[in-house]
Amino acid sequence: MYLLDTNIIGEIARNPQGDTANRLATLPPDEFGINPIVACEIEYGLTKRGSSRLRRQIETILEAISVFELPSDIATHYGRIRVALEKLGTPIGPNDLLIAAHGLATDLTVVTGNEKEFRRVSNLRVENWI
Repeated sequence: MYLLDTNIIGEIARNPQGDTANRLATLPPDEFGINPIVACEIEYGLTKRGSSRLRRQIETILEAISVFELPSDIATHYGRIRVALEKLGTPIGPNDLLIAAHGLATDLTVVTGNEKEFRRVSNLRVENWI
């Protein structure tokens, strides 16, 4: 199962007939989703841009994508990841840290165009579909 990062939703919006959108279309709807952190990032971007056309486009995309609940043990994974990365001197952004913790806690593969951040997290499965 796949946990989609914000940039994957953006890629689908920019390129609805592209490889990313086509790959997602091959999967059953229960095999992928976003989490509330990604939903918040999307809402922030839409509000900042202020484009009603873009909002309609993204809302149409999101109608076909589930929002996964955060697991109860996300905090444990978050703490472990953050401490490990700080010790290495390679921290990642707070939202990406929460997304990674969700991926580890639920054994989901994070799908992103931002491999640089997520590849720093040990044992996190990451795929780049862009």
